[in-house]
Amino acid sequence: MQAMSTIQGNLIAMQKELDEAQVKAEKLGKKGGKANSFKVDSASQKLENANSQWDSQAPFVFEKLQAVDESRLNHLRDAL
Repeated sequence: MQAMSTIQGNLIAMQKELDEAQVKAEKLGKKGGKANSFKVDSASQKLENANSQWDSQAPFVFEKLQAVDESRLNHLRDAL
């Protein structure tokens, strides 16, 4: 329970980074051939990195959140 704020902050930061990378990639994708190829490659790489970070860390975070929730429910059940 003590690490919930840290876990929540990390999850929010990963989600924000992923959203920003998606928006930037979409904007550059809409420009088509007018966009600088270096910027397009950079945006694609950022999006790929954000996706891989999300894919690797999110399951762990959700598993921890589920464990905390189960613990909370067990405590409530025992209290009743």
